[in-house]
Amino acid sequence: MGWFSRDAPTHFPPVEGVRLDGTEVSIPADLPADATVLVVSFRDDLDALADQWARLVERLADGHDGRVAVWELPVMGRAMRHLGEVGTLSVRGQVDDETERARTIPIYVDKKGFRKALGLSGSNEVTAFLVDRAGAIAWTGEGDVDMDEVTALEAALADVLSRD
Repeated sequence: MGWFSRDAPTHFPPVEGVRLDGTEVSIPADLPADATVLVVSFRDDLDALADQWARLVERLADGHDGRVAVWELPVMGRAMRHLGEVGTLSVRGQVDDETERARTIPIYVDKKGFRKALGLSGSNEVTAFLVDRAGAIAWTGEGDVDMDEVTALEAALADVLSRD
């Protein structure tokens, strides 16, 4: 699927970034686990909700021996990339926790094209994507974390982890 396809996405689009701890990563090539939840947000005021999703996944990862991980992907406009480290430094300055720094990867892309590639109609929600090592999307959750989302994510995680 291309960046501008109208079909439901089957794979997370390839992107590159630098984690707040300084590590360069490519998605999906560098996904850290058999099942990784990518928490995508487009606005700073959604950071707290993105953190809720990340903490949920961290709790669900317990007992899975490193087979489940989470990365937060705050989406910055492509123009911010031209500012170099300034954009990343501004995000890094908002994050004190080392674990959160290691899981946070600001990405600099065309926001509209990226939303279309992910099948998202807007940028007013946090969206979580469960992907396998190849970047295939196994589940998508959006907005507030509630019991229906938790139950659906747990089932999707079990499915992805059973695929060995």
